[in-house]
Amino acid sequence: MGSTPVDFFSQEFSSSTDIVPVNGLAIGGLGDALLKSSVWNSLLDYERKQNCADVTSKAISLAQINEAGEYWVENWTVNACSQTEVFKVRFTPDQVGGTEYQIIGN
Repeated sequence: MGSTPVDFFSQEFSSSTDIVPVNGLAIGGLGDALLKSSVWNSLLDYERKQNCADVTSKAISLAQINEAGEYWVENWTVNACSQTEVFKVRFTPDQVGGTEYQIIGN
């Protein structure tokens, strides 16, 4: 009814990845639950350093996929202390089956 859907599991969940609930996180993006949880915690840490503890996830959308499969970029929209912010997050698969991420702008 007026609540934001919650994504508890990845669209591409692997049995080698622990399930990490990401309560309140908007649905979207290509990462699994563990990767989304890591990004979300980084965004929360950033906002806390800006003296903002009131942070909610509003949307996660795919912004770009590199044709060669070398990386993809997502827009993570958050409401932080009554202001909407969009963070660009770049994801790069590594050589051992994991994925690294970098927050490249907001």
